[in-house]
Amino acid sequence: PAVLVTSCSSVHGPSADGGPAPCPEELDSPLACGACDRACDRNQWCVAGRCQDLTTQISVGASHLLVRTPEGELLGVGESFFPAILPDGLDRSEGWTTVRNLPGARLEPQSGGYACVTETGGRVACWGSNASLLLGAPTPRAESFQLVRPALPEPVRELELGWDHNCVVDRLHRIYCWGSNAQGELGQPAAIEASLPLLAPAEPSVAVAPGIGYTCAISSEGTVSCWGERAAVAFPEPLPAVRRVARLLPSEFYLCAIDTSGVVSCVGSLFAELRLSPTATHSRAVLDFLPEGVVDLVDNGFFGFYALMSSGEVLAWGRGRSLGPLIAGPDWESTYAEIVGPFRIPGLPPVRVIGCGSRGCCGATDGDEVWCWGESPELVGRLWGTEIEFRIARVYP
Repeated sequence: PAVLVTSCSSVHGPSADGGPAPCPEELDSPLACGACDRACDRNQWCVAGRCQDLTTQISVGASHLLVRTPEGELLGVGESFFPAILPDGLDRSEGWTTVRNLPGARLEPQSGGYACVTETGGRVACWGSNASLLLGAPTPRAESFQLVRPALPEPVRELELGWDHNCVVDRLHRIYCWGSNAQGELGQPAAIEASLPLLAPAEPSVAVAPGIGYTCAISSEGTVSCWGERAAVAFPEPLPAVRRVARLLPSEFYLCAIDTSGVVSCVGSLFAELRLSPTATHSRAVLDFLPEGVVDLVDNGFFGFYALMSSGEVLAWGRGRSLGPLIAGPDWESTYAEIVGPFRIPGLPPVRVIGCGSRGCCGATDGDEVWCWGESPELVGRLWGTEIEFRIARVYP
């Protein structure tokens, strides 16, 4: 997720008439956390237009969970299907193990077989599976537990991890991407793959969203541009310009944006799951069934969606079976074809960050607890001592 900005009034003070101070011209940007595009501290998060401390961070995989503690210790648990995620490639499903110490680094959410952090000073470091060249540099083997640092010419202001490629926006507002280029998502001819970062063909940008088979960016003027073969299918018409965007959320079939008031709007083709009208094909449609105050939006890969609200509540909606009996109710198995919700997840305390893997989701609270919910024989079953079933419970500490 992007490290964004605080409110203009809290940074620059009120104006002469008592209202918010105007944004300095060099800070005025469509990407914002509040009124001005001013970066939060490295261990802060943009929540409801304000920079707030984020001490515990999480990254949820299909069968493992990574937690960065307030002290900078990175812990892992689960069965390491991708051997280089956890130390020595061992089965750590019986309890937490220290993966490494990363003081001052921010753990980036990623559900695949690798992990990345943004270090102090804007450097990127990754480890795990490099089968799709996602670590950003060549490695002797298909995986590396040693930290791999992509050769980026400038410190980064935003790192976004995708399904098959990753991108950054550096401090000069340039976009660099690396990984798979099977559909031209790196902005290069489709035959080229990149184990090293490549400069993307984009205007100076404030945000980037690596989707599946495409990449989109927002320029400093609010223009949305996309490249890659999938972009022509999902977004055949020019996307409308956007202003005051706090977060971009890409998927294979759609692109959503959260503005600074917490309103979600989307374009794309997954109408039923997003509860959009089929007439909204390529114009921006607001998810008006969600209240204002959305901070983040994630999906579990199986037509289940979760919206994190500024209050800390998590709202869930989607196909019934993807949400499970605790959320969708006793008829959850028969509602696979039916879109249900949004429901508040029962028994989940307020959280301020969420992440999903293919079989479970987790959230971190203000009290640095980690709670998880979902279905996973490795992650859920091992942590909670149960067979495959849907559960909601605290897993850390």
